[in-house]
Amino acid sequence: MTDGQFNVGPELKEVIDYAKRNEVTIYAIGLGTPEGGRLKEGGFSRLDENTLKSLAFSTDGNYFIANDSEKIKAAYTDIIQPRILEVPHPVGGFLAILAILLLIVHWWLSNMRYGGIP
Repeated sequence: MTDGQFNVGPELKEVIDYAKRNEVTIYAIGLGTPEGGRLKEGGFSRLDENTLKSLAFSTDGNYFIANDSEKIKAAYTDIIQPRILEVPHPVGGFLAILAILLLIVHWWLSNMRYGGIP
């Protein structure tokens, strides 16, 4: 949840590259208005929808605008929905090597003095 203004930290491209490299999905919830306004604590906030959309869509996420509590609730409801993600398990090569090693050990033991029960 942010107004999308980058005033601290890395640039947008660096954030997107980092998220992609680490397979992080970003769901951005925009607060405020494009016209902006003064904050109670001081300062000025303007909603930067282009930045938030770029951040979300570049990481396969989604962008939500939260003008009121119902839209915030709807955004969180959508974000927490279960999603099916296929995660590859590249263990086929490892299991094949393990099986071959076990066969070699079995053959060696069966052809040595441990081959039969006395």
